[in-house]
Amino acid sequence: MNTKFSIKKRLHGRWGKYSIYLVDDEAIRNNAEYAEEFSDYGVNIGKKGLPTLNFKFIPENEIWIAKSIKASERQFITGNALAYIKGIEKGTEPGESYDNALAHEKLLRENDAANKLRIKNFRQINNPVHKDVPEKVYYKKYGSIKDVKETVNIFLVNGRVVRDLYKTDYVEGGHYYVYDWIPNDEIWIEQTVKPDEIPVIILHEFLERTLMKYKKFPYVRAHVAASKAEFEHRGIFDKNDALRLTKSIVINKLLKDIKY
Repeated sequence: MNTKFSIKKRLHGRWGKYSIYLVDDEAIRNNAEYAEEFSDYGVNIGKKGLPTLNFKFIPENEIWIAKSIKASERQFITGNALAYIKGIEKGTEPGESYDNALAHEKLLRENDAANKLRIKNFRQINNPVHKDVPEKVYYKKYGSIKDVKETVNIFLVNGRVVRDLYKTDYVEGGHYYVYDWIPNDEIWIEQTVKPDEIPVIILHEFLERTLMKYKKFPYVRAHVAASKAEFEHRGIFDKNDALRLTKSIVINKLLKDIKY
C-alpha cells in the first residue's frame, strides 16, 4: 500500500524542530482509505502515536492542521497538537497524552469563549442536554432523511461552538448514538465541510447511526463500516443521494456492497 502522496500545504508556523502546515483535509481523505481518519490535525511520531493522529504520509517533524478549521480556532488545534507531542516526547503513554492535550485545549477554549462568545457562567455549562441545545450551535437546516418509521433532520452546525460547549475533539459530523447531547432525530455536520463533501459525510453518519441503532453494532465496528462506505462513494454521491438514504438501503445494500 502506498503511504505517500502529494498534498499542497502552506507554512503556518514553527515550534522547535516542528514545522506547522495548513493542508487540504478533504483532499487527504479523498486520496486513500487509510487517510479517512485525518480530521483536525495529524503528525508522524513513529509507532508511539495514536492511529487516529499518526500518519505515515506526513513527513517527520511536521504538524498538519486542517485548513477547514476556522482561523479563529487554529490556535486551539495547534495548542492541542503541541501538547500531545510534548507528552509523547516526555514518555507519557499515547492515550494519556491525548487526554492531557484535550484538557489543555478545553481550558484555552473556555477562557476564550467566556469572552468572545459572551456566554455567562461558562463553567456552569457542562454538556447541556439535547433539549437545551443553544441556538448558537445551529447554522441552518440542510435537509431531512425520511424513512418508514422516522425522520432524521440534517443540520449544519457551528463546530466552534460545539467544541467549546460539548466535546473538544468533535469534527466533521455526529449523531446521538455517539454523542448523546445531539438530539436523537438529528445528524450534525460542521458547516465548514466543503459542499461537495457534505453528502458523503452524511452517508458516513447515517450508516453508522443505523448500524448502532438497529443492528446494535459497537461504535468501532460501525465506524469502520461507515468509513469504508464513505471512501467508496467519494466523488459519486450527491445531496439527493444523501437525502434518499433509508435503513433498508444501509442494511440491505450498502453493507453488502462494502462486503462487511
